Amino acid sequence: MARKSGKNEGYSYRKTKNGKIECRAYFDMPNNERKQLSARGKTEKDARNNLLKKYSELCKADNVLKNKDYTVLKWFNHWLFKIMKPIFDANKTDTTSWYERLSRKFIPIIGKIKLKKLKISNIQEVINSMLKDNLSGKYIKEVVCLLSTCLNYAVTEGYMVELDFSKLKRPKVKKNKKIIYGNTEKQVLIDYFTSDKFDIKYLPIKTMFDTGLRPEEIGGLNIGDIDIDLPIPCLHIERAFIIRDTFDEYGNKTGREKVLKDTKTEDGKRDLPIPTLIDNFKEQEKNLIMKGYSISLDDPLFRNSRGGRYTQDTLRDLFNKLAEELDITKLGCYSLRHGFVFDIISVTDIETTRTLVGHDSIKTTQNYLQSSDNRKEKAMYDFAQSRYSNSKEKSA
Repeated sequence: MARKSGKNEGYSYRKTKNGKIECRAYFDMPNNERKQLSARGKTEKDARNNLLKKYSELCKADNVLKNKDYTVLKWFNHWLFKIMKPIFDANKTDTTSWYERLSRKFIPIIGKIKLKKLKISNIQEVINSMLKDNLSGKYIKEVVCLLSTCLNYAVTEGYMVELDFSKLKRPKVKKNKKIIYGNTEKQVLIDYFTSDKFDIKYLPIKTMFDTGLRPEEIGGLNIGDIDIDLPIPCLHIERAFIIRDTFDEYGNKTGREKVLKDTKTEDGKRDLPIPTLIDNFKEQEKNLIMKGYSISLDDPLFRNSRGGRYTQDTLRDLFNKLAEELDITKLGCYSLRHGFVFDIISVTDIETTRTLVGHDSIKTTQNYLQSSDNRKEKAMYDFAQSRYSNSKEKSA
């Protein structure tokens, strides 16, 4: 079965009958045609390297790119927009805009340096600059990984010598602590969602609270995604609504566009039971009809104040408004998802939790087990403190 690589988008792998790994990818050929090439090796890394060598030899045969003295800036633009962007577009990923944003951290520093004169000390200068800006270790790792991938391609093409990235002094990557609502905040939300004061405009927030959906998945829901014919009504999660940067053929940013696309991973497509939400959806439908909106299967399930789909930004603003009303401002919009995963994993097995929340890897779900253990330790500590403090007061 073919597997798409995560770190090197655009490459796909499969195991052949003789036990070797075959790597495939599309490339822009020197004659401006796109062609799929393949190569084999003992491991995925060997197969990918053999594939890049094969492409390099084809380019050298045509002698199109020879005699070009690239700078880091010119090479990065050539690599990203001429070689990688078509692959990303074919796979419907937003990696191009993400790589362009990451490049802003190293282009001003080493962009004018020629590839042949580039040294590992120049890469270290980029890292030191990011450290001065107090950027996280995880972000710095992303930038260095991008630089390494881009420059290794230049090495394969013969434009520079290979740099030893193991000599770099990098910061340690700290795992981000997930902000999860406590029992007090959870009870405040439950009391509000079940009270007569509940405003139907906050239904997207209640849906996140009850299902653990990502903000972009909330924006991607259509009315037709509600299935009430099942014994327990379900939501079909199939799409995400995002905003991404757009670029011209020269790599210059031209603006932003809203895109309705498939979920981030195949495991993101899932069915979620919604026993606590069906009455709210019926009430919302009546509310939309009263406002004059059309109610068809392809229309958005949730509409913002302007009648459009919710984006991550507008959904965050809606949550912040509710949080201010309920005096739980320490929480963030994404804490609803983190809190849901923590709550659901405490009452079911880890694989069921993974499928409910749409995690691609079981390792992502396992991170919440550690959070769960930490919460249990704190709960037992607080319980012991309160129990013995009460007994001391009675004895006094």
